[in-house]
Amino acid sequence: MSRILAFALLAQWAGSTLLAASQDKTEPPTPTWVEGRILEIRPTPAERKFDTIAWVPSIKEALRLAKQHSRPVMMFTYDGQMQTGRC
Repeated sequence: MSRILAFALLAQWAGSTLLAASQDKTEPPTPTWVEGRILEIRPTPAERKFDTIAWVPSIKEALRLAKQHSRPVMMFTYDGQMQTGRC
């Protein structure tokens, strides 16, 4: 029992030490050419069809809106292999 408690305390101390160490570091500023390049290659709203999907937080809300607008509901569960379209 005391070994488990000692391990738990050690893990808690190590985690807080790592968290404090990671928060103390300040990152150098990003070069302006990188920010410019990001703006160049960023997709336009016309290219971001994913954003036009009417996402809702719950199934109840989806069903309510589907009934209200006479539209189908598509449920995506993150199950399967999305890259092959088999989910």
